[in-house]
Amino acid sequence: MINEAKELYLSFETAIEACKKDKPSAIAVIECCFEVAGQYWQKLKHRLVGYHFPSEAEEIYFFKTVKPLFTSAIEYYGLLAHSQLFKDSGPDGDSLKKFYCREIQRLDKFKEANHDFYVYYTSGANHNDAAWFTRANNDGGNFLKAKPHDLDCNSATRYDYLVSTLIALEKYAVFLQANTPITGTGG
Repeated sequence: MINEAKELYLSFETAIEACKKDKPSAIAVIECCFEVAGQYWQKLKHRLVGYHFPSEAEEIYFFKTVKPLFTSAIEYYGLLAHSQLFKDSGPDGDSLKKFYCREIQRLDKFKEANHDFYVYYTSGANHNDAAWFTRANNDGGNFLKAKPHDLDCNSATRYDYLVSTLIALEKYAVFLQANTPITGTGG
């Protein structure tokens, strides 16, 4: 499953690059990338449902490292769409600056709201991996917090959605920093 998912991810990256080259506007690129991300996650999810990992270590690696590559892309392009649609709505300069300030704070709010998880994950700890990143230990507690594309208990664990959100918010923060009208580097 790991090798198959990695091959699928390479194909996903190629499809994303095609979106970036072939579309006439920023929102069209973002929409294409969002659709591609969703399609590739569905392909992987279809292969994952009913699949039994040969070891707990492989299952943990998949849900902690591989799956979030796909699901974080869905979240990231959703965030980009939100940002681009706001920008395209023609807000005045002050409103746009306030919007970017709020958006930039998303990552810090996530870190604060999920402090223990954030410290655990970014420190490279692994003592909770079996409880947090295997399907057998998914108690459904993520149901109210996970994204719509990630609600199937056959393809989710207790905390893999947090890894996806963290990766998406980190990428989004980089995008915002590079394009924010606050610093005068874009907009």
